[in-house]
Amino acid sequence: MAKQSSYKNKMILLETKRLLLRELKQNDFNALLSFLNDPQTMYAYEHGFSKKEVQALLEKQIHSYAVNNFGLWAAILKETETCIGLCGITLQAYKEKQVPELGYIFQKEYWHQGYASESALACKEYAFENLELPQLYAIIRDSNLPSQKLAERLGMHKIDTIIKHYYGFSMPHYVYTLKNYK
Repeated sequence: MAKQSSYKNKMILLETKRLLLRELKQNDFNALLSFLNDPQTMYAYEHGFSKKEVQALLEKQIHSYAVNNFGLWAAILKETETCIGLCGITLQAYKEKQVPELGYIFQKEYWHQGYASESALACKEYAFENLELPQLYAIIRDSNLPSQKLAERLGMHKIDTIIKHYYGFSMPHYVYTLKNYK
C-alpha cells in the first residue's frame, strides 16, 4: 500500500516498499537524460529522446503538477536515492478528448524487478483514492508486451486499438482502461 510521507526532510508524494515518488525538478534533467536518450529503454518510441525532448518532457510535467495536480513523477530508489525512472498520471489524447493515463518508463537496468508494478499500483491507488478520478487509461504500443501484462495485472481491460503517428512511424497502440468503483 502506497502512502504519502516525508522522507529525510524531502516531501514525497508516494512511498512504496522500495521506491519514493516525487515531483520532478529542473535539477533532475541529467538523471532523466541518462535513460530517456537510450534507444533500448525508449524502444516503444523508436528512438532515444534528445536533450530538447527531455527538457520539453520535464517542463510539461512541472506544468501538469500546477494545472492538474498530477504528472509523471520521479521514481527514486530508496536504497541509493537514485532516480531510476518515471511513473505517474498524464493526460493523453483518446477519441478527441484528454484522458488520464497511467504511465511509466524505467531505466533498462531496472526492468523485470517489479519496480514498474510497484509504482504503477501506487499511482493507480493515488488516482482513485486521492484524485478521485473516475477512470484510468493505459495506451500501450502493440509490441510492448510487458506493459500490456502489467495493465492486465492492475485490473485493466483492453477496449480499443488506435494508431499513433510519431516520427514518421504509424504505431498501433492498445487502449486499456479501469473504472474507479469506489
